Amino acid sequence: MTRYFPFLALAVSFLAWYQPAPLLGLGSAIVPLLSVVMFCMGLALRIEDFTRVLKKPTSIGLGVLVQFTVMPFTAWAVALMLN
Repeated sequence: MTRYFPFLALAVSFLAWYQPAPLLGLGSAIVPLLSVVMFCMGLALRIEDFTRVLKKPTSIGLGVLVQFTVMPFTAWAVALMLN
């Protein structure tokens, strides 16, 4: 299941794009399911992952800077282009 999850996610995404009706009832499950996914991703972290972050704080700082500056500006520009 873990190996093929990206393909499953893409298949469900395309289904939701082209035939959204079967998935409309799952709208209230988005937040709980996303919480479960994020929790499971956190369980997969090891101590080595945190030590790598502490060794290269500039990468984390750059990521935070981009997330709060470039990404919102890009979303705003796309929204303007699409009216």
